[in-house]
Amino acid sequence: MIGALIMVKNEEESIHVTLNSIKDHIKHVIVVDTGSTDQTVNVIKNILKKNKQVLHLHKTLFTNFAVTRNECIDFAESIASNIGIKYLLLLDSGDEFVCKLRKLDLYQLLNKLTSNKWFGVVTKSWKAVNGITDHYDIRFIKCYKNCRYDIQYPVHESFAITYDNLFRLENTFTLYQDRTKYGEKSKARFMKDIEMLLQAPKNNRNCYYLAKSYLDVLDYENAYKYFVEALENMESKRENIMYAIDDYTIIMCILNCIVHLDNTDNHEITLNYIYRAINLNKEIIDAYLFFFTPFLI
Repeated sequence: MIGALIMVKNEEESIHVTLNSIKDHIKHVIVVDTGSTDQTVNVIKNILKKNKQVLHLHKTLFTNFAVTRNECIDFAESIASNIGIKYLLLLDSGDEFVCKLRKLDLYQLLNKLTSNKWFGVVTKSWKAVNGITDHYDIRFIKCYKNCRYDIQYPVHESFAITYDNLFRLENTFTLYQDRTKYGEKSKARFMKDIEMLLQAPKNNRNCYYLAKSYLDVLDYENAYKYFVEALENMESKRENIMYAIDDYTIIMCILNCIVHLDNTDNHEITLNYIYRAINLNKEIIDAYLFFFTPFLI
């Protein structure tokens, strides 16, 4: 009933974690390789043979995350009905599938879902240097329901969904990843994200993640520029409210950039952002004192 769908490229160091975590629940593993030059594919073949799982391999070239992940789903759905797959678990290399239910109990739960439930929200638990944080994302979809990523978001991709089609699996299983080992991005990866986002539609979400990518490479000037653009992009926020980044989050990022740019000489602009943040969240007034410091010297 469930197939695992994994897009990989040069994952020989981490893919074993993912494959071994699903062996008790999932037999069919659909792998889309986007150009590995290491031993990823051979490692996958050896592990699945040992685990008595079935590999379905497709090779393609990477375009961007949304387009290429959609191609992965296209391939999975081209074979799903022939191998008895009704749902797809979407995994990244390094993810560990941690399920509270036995295989039979998990399948019984899925059989009780109403016919209009296509997108499963799951918990992603990430271990980073500063501890473990939980995130929530759609990583479980029903086949043949046109579940595809919105191609206007090439990075930090999101499905084109409606709330009525969501079902919740946060308390059923978790996708755990030790990002100190497998999830850390390199500067080259951030620069690739920047390249893709510069070519993408300049909506609220894309501008925010473009700014975040610049922030990750310590380019505070461009980060500031695109955080401001994300904040003021009102039209796209209204049109894509489900995916819009909230104003408070963006304003706090802007203030962070102002501090690093030592751009507090323009007191009127800085104070405007501080007051906007306070109006949106009055519960952490003490935290804003840090941003007021330049005005007290």
